[in-house]
Amino acid sequence: MKQATGYSIWLMPEDLLIHELFSIIVDLSHEFGTCVFKPHVTLLSGIHNENDALLKTEKLASLVKAFYIELGNTRYSSKYFKKLFININNCEGLCCAREKAEALFNDVTNYKPHLSLVYGDHSSLVSGELNKKRMAWSLNRLRNKFQGVTIPITKLHLYKTTGYVWEWKEIAIFQL
Repeated sequence: MKQATGYSIWLMPEDLLIHELFSIIVDLSHEFGTCVFKPHVTLLSGIHNENDALLKTEKLASLVKAFYIELGNTRYSSKYFKKLFININNCEGLCCAREKAEALFNDVTNYKPHLSLVYGDHSSLVSGELNKKRMAWSLNRLRNKFQGVTIPITKLHLYKTTGYVWEWKEIAIFQL
């Protein structure tokens, strides 16, 4: 199991979509023996100081207007926090929010927005051919399920993402 450090700013779906995505995450976590987490798109991570995180996220919320993100295709990778995920299509509002976050937090890193459905590495997942077939089956089942769905983003969620996934907790919510 991988541990994270610091604070992260999340964009989260609301209403029925968050329940549907969370239900899928729970089902997949049971299927693959991985952890459960809330559906989100990380806008920025790796913030180390809580006071800095709170003040700058509040400032960021005052600079960013509500926007929509559009879900893309479902994929999988070998990355722990991006094992099975939904790509986020390029959206002007998201690009603007990310640019402002980078400027406020002095953080210019490679950013590939996505909404993860499964976290895990090969040691936490059932290994071998069976796992590959199950992951491919899950991918095919979900491939186009959410493609083109738009999600209104009206809040920034600040999470303490230190430790194991089940230890992560929401610190504050800021209205855009």
